[in-house]
Amino acid sequence: MIDEIDNIEYGELIKNFITLLTDNFVSRLELESIKKKEKLNAIILTGSFASWLKGNKQHQPSWKVVPDVNYYLLIKGSEEDIIYFGHLLYVSINETIRDVSKNSRYNYNVVLDLHPFSISPSKPLFRKDIINIQLTTRVINIAQKNLYPDYSWYGWYINHIVVYPKNYPKEKIPLFDCPQLERNKIWLRNMYLALLSYGNVLQVLPLYTSDKEHIIFEVYRYLKEIVKDGISLALTNEEFKNGKLYEIISQWKDKSIDLYKERYGKEAAEIVELLIQMEKNYLTYVKRCNNPVELIAKAIKLRNIVFEKGLKARIKEIDPENKIFMDLPWWW
Repeated sequence: MIDEIDNIEYGELIKNFITLLTDNFVSRLELESIKKKEKLNAIILTGSFASWLKGNKQHQPSWKVVPDVNYYLLIKGSEEDIIYFGHLLYVSINETIRDVSKNSRYNYNVVLDLHPFSISPSKPLFRKDIINIQLTTRVINIAQKNLYPDYSWYGWYINHIVVYPKNYPKEKIPLFDCPQLERNKIWLRNMYLALLSYGNVLQVLPLYTSDKEHIIFEVYRYLKEIVKDGISLALTNEEFKNGKLYEIISQWKDKSIDLYKERYGKEAAEIVELLIQMEKNYLTYVKRCNNPVELIAKAIKLRNIVFEKGLKARIKEIDPENKIFMDLPWWW
């Protein structure tokens, strides 16, 4: 499918899917509980697809693989509300897939991105009649901002589009305050937990499936997360304060290899280069890959290098007395 239509048509099809998903979700919510609806502040798009909708030519979705759509529900509620809204969203996604496929010459395949917590239950289907969408979605409780990393809030703040409510008053945007980004002990903890999660998901992947395409796509997604966190961890506090992180992250496909060579070494840079090759010619890579399990090992290898040369360097800068984050356990 990825070679059959241009990016503009692909993007418009995804945009229409998101519009229908939002309508289906809100309609279900109104039928089930007006009280619950009052807890829904907004639904937003962020990330590369939001950038594309805004006309940003540098920060583009992965058209040559599967475009990633970051679709977040912002609520003010409890843990029980998060579960309720999450289930309702799941039901609405499946309803939307059925609805949109009925009225289109394409069938829609939504791949849920569950990083850094789990393996996706499905994979892309590269056929001429398939529209693949990678949906990174969560229910975000803005009543508990302190339980989310400040760099996540910052990313959502600087690049978001409100898709619900429609005609959201401009004076109410942004929906949340821009955080003051800090590199402190909490940041170290979050980076540590992220690297821990990536490794533990990757180590169980060969137990989850032997499907070559599923393994490759899952590793591809986790490799991107490792590479981007590795960029952050490679930068000194001074470089971070000078804005170098978002300068590189927004153009990571062009700028990350040199940074990795300098900060992490040749082996790490070669794995990053492999990821970028996948970005450019994904189907070619899949066809030529004879041993996807080796790709899992490469991803874990890069995770370990980032931990040893990136996170530990930042620990020395920020919290030199820290003796807790000295290794990455495989079990707890």
